[in-house]
Amino acid sequence: MTYIILDIIYLFRIWVELNYLMKEIINNYERNYNNPNSKRIVLVVDEAHNFIDSNSPVALDMMKNMAKRIRKYSGSLWVATQNIAGFVGFDINIRTKATAVINNCQYTFLFGLKPDDIDQVKTMYSKSTVGALTEEEIDFLSMAGQGDALLMVDVTTRISFHASLKDIEKEESLILHKDA
Repeated sequence: MTYIILDIIYLFRIWVELNYLMKEIINNYERNYNNPNSKRIVLVVDEAHNFIDSNSPVALDMMKNMAKRIRKYSGSLWVATQNIAGFVGFDINIRTKATAVINNCQYTFLFGLKPDDIDQVKTMYSKSTVGALTEEEIDFLSMAGQGDALLMVDVTTRISFHASLKDIEKEESLILHKDA
């Protein structure tokens, strides 16, 4: 009984927090409407797989709705995960909702993947609006090193690249992490 009550409280908390975020996004849009110096809002969901649970899909439902609505209010949703299998899941309902989130992303960055993750990504993107991965892209992702990524803009626009930090950026990054 205690676990059920804690689950209900947790789900209610997620629902309240995500509704608050949506209201802030709408308020930001209204404040900046017709303003030449308008400020866009970006909602970043890092480690998104932690918010996905087939037994209580509230967070995934809210993420799916946010992905569909945020651009209407001049906002962006960034979804990040290092555990694609956990994000996609094995449940068809989870996979369908996760694919809806992916389909509403304007840009996708894929970094180096392990073989199991590549299979999950191939499955997910075979049903997405940006199209399936090519064999060349799969080879690139399977051999990608640190900083190598594939940018997917649409079905035909795919760019592989390597990102690296300059020495000054590395120093600044170390300082930021040291202070955190």
